[in-house]
Amino acid sequence: MNQTPTESKTEPTNTLYISNLNDKIPLNKLHENLYILFSTYGLIIQMNVHAKIKGQAFITFSDENEAKLSLRSLQGEKLFGKELKLAFSRNENHIISKKDQ
Repeated sequence: MNQTPTESKTEPTNTLYISNLNDKIPLNKLHENLYILFSTYGLIIQMNVHAKIKGQAFITFSDENEAKLSLRSLQGEKLFGKELKLAFSRNENHIISKKDQ
């Protein structure tokens, strides 16, 4: 049976890990569309979409609740023909770490 997880197994953080992105889409177009899609749920303070990590991205929100809402709302949604797989990042973003000091 094929199941899409509805919640991440890691503790909630401000940063989401996005996988199963269509790696045939140019990075600038993918970045732009991810920003449009995810900024609906909160203030994005950083996005990492790189050629070195094809099919994956990291998006950091200003608030953990924004990340939670985004994860719940967009899990399994299609972007460029592929279902998004979302999870909370296991590593804390260095921008958030500095802000909390």
